[in-house]
Amino acid sequence: MTAANVQDRAAFADLLAKNPFPSVEHIWADKGYTRQAPTDAATSAGIELEIVSGPKPIGGFVVQPRRWVVERTNGWINRHRRLVRQYEATLTAHEASVVLSQIRLLLRRLDRRP
Repeated sequence: MTAANVQDRAAFADLLAKNPFPSVEHIWADKGYTRQAPTDAATSAGIELEIVSGPKPIGGFVVQPRRWVVERTNGWINRHRRLVRQYEATLTAHEASVVLSQIRLLLRRLDRRP
């Protein structure tokens, strides 16, 4: 997580250099990552970067491939009231809240009781 005035693509190389998830082998990204720097960062980290873009809409809405995964995850995160606004005092505490919200979601899925 970064400050609001830092572009995602600017922080992309730093994130991959830290490599918090070594099992990640493939990343889907939108057209904001089409420049050479994100491609070079992904290549040096041994990760395949795939830019997701669909056809230009002609008079209507067109669903972008794989885009629903990101939007769905954001929706799941926003179900947790603490995460709708950043109430935490530190970035580390907010990041931990995001991780805990996803752990809770996964545990609820494993518990299939009605």
